[in-house]
Amino acid sequence: MVSKSQLDRLSARIDALAPRQEWRFAMMFVHPGETEAQVRVRHYREHPEDRSAAHEIVVKFVAAKDGYPVE
Repeated sequence: MVSKSQLDRLSARIDALAPRQEWRFAMMFVHPGETEAQVRVRHYREHPEDRSAAHEIVVKFVAAKDGYPVE
């Protein structure tokens, strides 16, 4: 049998070894004339903590003259 204190120590060791699962989103906004690569470089320079984000969302607003409504 295993004691409660042994289980607690084992649990703490397992938690320390397990990779952290953080569900972070990096939301990036495209400035006029920027490519997606430029957006990522600029965003990570301004927000280095987002490099560990699980997902990236790149948002681009399209002008109405391009055939899409602007909301």
